[in-house]
Amino acid sequence: MTQVGAVALLVYQGDAESDETVLIPATVLIAIVCAQLIFLCLSGLAKSAPVWLSLSLWKMTRNPLQYTWLMVLLLLATGLCVLSVTVGSTLDQGQRDKVRYDVAADLRVSGISANSRITPSSIEEALVESPGVFGSARAYRDSGYFGSVEFSLLGLEVDEFSQISWYRPDFSNMALGDAMKTLHSSSSGGPILIPASAGHIGLWARPEEKYSELFVWVVLGDSSGQLRVVSLGQINSLEWQKLEAEIPSELVHPRSLIAVQVFEPAGRLMSLGSFASQVKGTPGIVHFDDINSRGKSKNGEVVLEDFEGGMNWRTIVTGAVEPDHISVTGDAFHGQAAARFSFSAERNRLVRGFHRSPVGDAIPAVVSRSFQHASGVSEGDRFVARVDNRYVPFVVAGFVEYFPTLSPERGGFVIVSLDALMYHVNLVSEQKQVTPNELFIKTLPGTEKITLEKARQIATGVGSVQGTYELIDSFQNDPLSGVGLRSLVFVA
Repeated sequence: MTQVGAVALLVYQGDAESDETVLIPATVLIAIVCAQLIFLCLSGLAKSAPVWLSLSLWKMTRNPLQYTWLMVLLLLATGLCVLSVTVGSTLDQGQRDKVRYDVAADLRVSGISANSRITPSSIEEALVESPGVFGSARAYRDSGYFGSVEFSLLGLEVDEFSQISWYRPDFSNMALGDAMKTLHSSSSGGPILIPASAGHIGLWARPEEKYSELFVWVVLGDSSGQLRVVSLGQINSLEWQKLEAEIPSELVHPRSLIAVQVFEPAGRLMSLGSFASQVKGTPGIVHFDDINSRGKSKNGEVVLEDFEGGMNWRTIVTGAVEPDHISVTGDAFHGQAAARFSFSAERNRLVRGFHRSPVGDAIPAVVSRSFQHASGVSEGDRFVARVDNRYVPFVVAGFVEYFPTLSPERGGFVIVSLDALMYHVNLVSEQKQVTPNELFIKTLPGTEKITLEKARQIATGVGSVQGTYELIDSFQNDPLSGVGLRSLVFVA
């Protein structure tokens, strides 16, 4: 008791956290007191212990070497138990997280060809009728190029994906919902509605100099969200010239005018191959005025855009360092104002032009830190990248370290809104439109297997279907997995 009192007094008088000279003696004294207490407890236990235990311990103390292997065996068994419980659980959780990272939701349908009649939308429609589907989100996956940096691009239905995807807090400083909200875009001006009675669309154009081959196209949209390119004809005069064409009957009302494009063929490259954007054209200036529509009668003309109220159009991005320019000029065919469009030799799939975007001038993007390091971009920076041989504008809205289904290796990845990406990519797609090529599905509890089998039946020969629970079950049967290691507890 005297020693206990001395130790208590020493600890009370000294500050153990701030004075190391007091801490070390106090620790030694406390250890001595604890050892003496243990000795007293063991002495009392020796008097009351069973005879078989006391005799065994006395014999071991006289000749401990013959029990060395027993002690080693106990140590090995204990170590094996600790290893199987701790490492096995860690490996098991790591494999589960890897599966969820690769699939993102309960089911993932990927690798759908652009030429396939089965699309993510059709698979989605077929599975929506199934009572086991909680939600789904379409996506588009491709590679992009920003200078010499190659990156993975993923366009998502952001609101739907945030409701069905697996995500871990250490992937970024933002929650998944917050990261998806940053991908929403806004626009000050949208497309111009075309009257339901209109059957033709046209405009007035005048070049500032003679061009051998220069055509004017308009891009129209309908209620389905599809974009359609319509050629108004060739500019073949230095005077004001009216160009007009019939509106395709398959466009469903409400129809809208989205863009005006100047197309210049590149010799025999009418097919617009993969290198079409890299072929330089002729720089120049063209004036436009009174974009109009009419019905069957030429007297029922309605002016859709006269450029009298200011400039609400934005130029389509090209490979040029300096963008093309559109402004209001007083040199008008009718009224006080017209549009003056000046363009460089660079093109975007052989076209230049201007548009009224419903999703903003540039696509908000959440990028990986690895992409930031490779490209040198900062938050708020704009950059133009090539996607499917088209120039597409982006603006950096945020950063993440990891994101499901995407690897941060090499050039990293870029995540955007599917709607904004499809608009900008298809804005210069004169032929077949680019469409989503992946689908993420979340199922209700207990319906994973049935929904997986149905999805595979629909997507047979079209794309691959992965199921989170099926993949988890497969590695749980692996004896070398974390589950197999935990079974070593029974062996120990």
